[in-house]
Amino acid sequence: MNNGNATPKAMGPVRVKVKLTHVADQAAVATGRKASAELPRVEADALVDTDTVRSCVPAPLLERLGIEPYERTVVEHADGRKEAVAISEGVRFEIMNRRSWDDALVLGDEVLIGQTSLEWALGG
Repeated sequence: MNNGNATPKAMGPVRVKVKLTHVADQAAVATGRKASAELPRVEADALVDTDTVRSCVPAPLLERLGIEPYERTVVEHADGRKEAVAISEGVRFEIMNRRSWDDALVLGDEVLIGQTSLEWALGG
């Protein structure tokens, strides 16, 4: 029986399966210039990071999709460090049968799902 004095247990990391494709490739399928089976796709086990505003995708995964960075921006890490990182546009994210696209920071060694991608994935 919980009398209200119990300390809540901390929640562990939340991970989701994500499918990544290039938005331009999806447009080519929609207009009949490419077949869906021809598209490069990446499936990853992504970490949901509610402290991250923009999603992050490692450079090797973006390269597999043929997505190039278009500019650089300065980001601030949780520990206060600031770093200039590349941004790639045209990343299509599919999470829980919902699809959207966004720019992604070219950063890290795993896919991080940030707040902008979570808004549509959770129906916000």
